[in-house]
Amino acid sequence: NIVSISSQSQLVKKACSLIVPKSANDVFPALLCVANISCPELESEVTKIIQEETQALLKSEYFLDLDSKSLEFISRQEKLSVTELELWRALVRWAQNKAVTNSNKTLRQYLQFILPYVRLLTFSPEDVSKEVIWTKILKSDEVVELLSAIASKHTLNLPGLCSNQKLREQPDNAIIDPFIKEIFKICIDSGNFPFTVNNPGVCDSRISIYTTKET
Repeated sequence: NIVSISSQSQLVKKACSLIVPKSANDVFPALLCVANISCPELESEVTKIIQEETQALLKSEYFLDLDSKSLEFISRQEKLSVTELELWRALVRWAQNKAVTNSNKTLRQYLQFILPYVRLLTFSPEDVSKEVIWTKILKSDEVVELLSAIASKHTLNLPGLCSNQKLREQPDNAIIDPFIKEIFKICIDSGNFPFTVNNPGVCDSRISIYTTKET
């Protein structure tokens, strides 16, 4: 009834008020709530921390304990303070950890609801070769399609995979080394991003360009 629903709503609000996060260290309970139930009281704070402290979040010991909906929430963000490759590595590590406890599912199955938000088209061919193929998350024909799309700078029309070619935006408080920032700008302006070569004067998508202000 209406009274019962109202009471439940009040209980949810009270619970939310007890787990308002302050940093990546304590964001996990709130993240689980936001990703799985409606918690508008927490969503803005959780989103801010995810975007501004992504690296700390991904490296936390608690990251591997998150559920797939929480990882989907992270991967859907327009802004993250890590490169797409760093996000990919963290997702693979998470899926591998899940597979240890339940080997009946493949890495692809663990990531099936997350892959639509992972921007593989921002990878370089070398990234795909070194970081994607060995995981066997993508099928052989999908790898071929991905490499072809990257080389031709075309979109990717494969079910379950992301077709977004744009790099994620950086958070407002992300600090980028001026030299790296200039290289990054040149690469984007010239339309030659991403490249991966052993030369400090060109883009390398393996390098994180982000550091975060201390609070």
